[in-house]
Amino acid sequence: MILTYGVWMLMIINPYMFSCHTLKDCSRLLVMIWVSTFFLPAIGVLVMRGAGLITSLQMEERMERVGPMIMSAVLYLWLARNFYHSPSVPKLLSIFVLGAAISLLISFSTNLFYKLSLHAVAMGGWLALTVMMFRYFDFGSFDVRIGQAICHIGLVYWLLYVLFVTGLVGSARLALGAHRPGEVMWGYFVGALGQWIAYVVLS
Repeated sequence: MILTYGVWMLMIINPYMFSCHTLKDCSRLLVMIWVSTFFLPAIGVLVMRGAGLITSLQMEERMERVGPMIMSAVLYLWLARNFYHSPSVPKLLSIFVLGAAISLLISFSTNLFYKLSLHAVAMGGWLALTVMMFRYFDFGSFDVRIGQAICHIGLVYWLLYVLFVTGLVGSARLALGAHRPGEVMWGYFVGALGQWIAYVVLS
């Protein structure tokens, strides 16, 4: 879901980069990303659970993640390829999707011998996207309409919010006993690393 959240964030902060003026105008792109990066992988995981290839939807065992991660990586790479060849897709979005695919491939390779937090990988990528906005956007704040009111939000405050949520997710994984601190920190690093590699490749 983090890819959908990230794109939704970009659409709110700068909808004009998508050649649309409202979220409704951009809904087709948002739905396509949601289907490709969440719905289809979720269906695949349910099929694997029904076939007995995984013992639980939480996939607590390290090797149970292999099948779902391969399936997700194929879908992410397919989406990244289509975005790269589409002139209507903003470069920042292409970087974000490719970065997520790269992070997933690194996570897959790492998972063969070390269990890292995939939640932290996703949050690390979202945080990296937020940092990259300062490179691609020439404004320091944006407006959000809530009912009849218009809220003026600075990008720095938004960065602090994303940083807080990123830490909150990592803390939750530790509190649940799902991961050790090193696994969460490595996840953050892999998520940010994938975005950095995509930035270097596509910039």
